Amino acid sequence: MTNQDTLMAKRVGPKDVPAVTINNLRFEAIHWGKDRGFTQNGGYIAAFDKTSGEELWTLKIYDIVY
Repeated sequence: MTNQDTLMAKRVGPKDVPAVTINNLRFEAIHWGKDRGFTQNGGYIAAFDKTSGEELWTLKIYDIVY
């Protein structure tokens, strides 16, 4: 076994946050915003149409200072 085989991430990913549904909208936390082209990971939510699953909008809730 090499050192590379034993390397571990410094931090684990964020815990899952259950979606919240209000009327016909489902709201979800976006953990990996950079993968979606946002400026940071975390701090965003997305709203989806409950019936179609279509993402309607995203909203940045807070800034993360790196």
